[in-house]
Amino acid sequence: MGLSCSVDLRQKLGFSEKDKETSKRVYLCTDEGVELSASSMRGLPQARPVLSPECRDIVLRSWAIIKRDIERVGVVMFMGLLEDENVKDQFVHFRDKSPEELKASAVLRSHVLKVMSAVEKVVARLDDPDKLNKLLHDLGQRHMLYNARPEFLDVS
Repeated sequence: MGLSCSVDLRQKLGFSEKDKETSKRVYLCTDEGVELSASSMRGLPQARPVLSPECRDIVLRSWAIIKRDIERVGVVMFMGLLEDENVKDQFVHFRDKSPEELKASAVLRSHVLKVMSAVEKVVARLDDPDKLNKLLHDLGQRHMLYNARPEFLDVS
């Protein structure tokens, strides 16, 4: 049973200049006084995307289905991610494992449950943008420590 969003998300995720200024976190300034944020340093948009009510409902309904078998869905998701050798090489515990070994790996299942728990927290905060932004910002900071590269997380 799948759900699809009939809304063009790229169109719905338009960024205004006001949004850009209210969501920017500045970490450094250049000698010329130019502010550098994590987003600008990685070429990412600085504004918070806005989720339409229709897509929010789809996320909530989809999550209700996914969480019924959260571990299995997470393993399937990770197995798909780890098919890309460049992504797989980023995970020390997974890089030398065959697909069969990965499916049976307790380490993979543990990581899957952590990731799916983070997704659950995101879904729970959809109606509180400030808490959601803080959660995602903190998660992004932790991933910067692991040298996670944004191109591996392209969801478009």
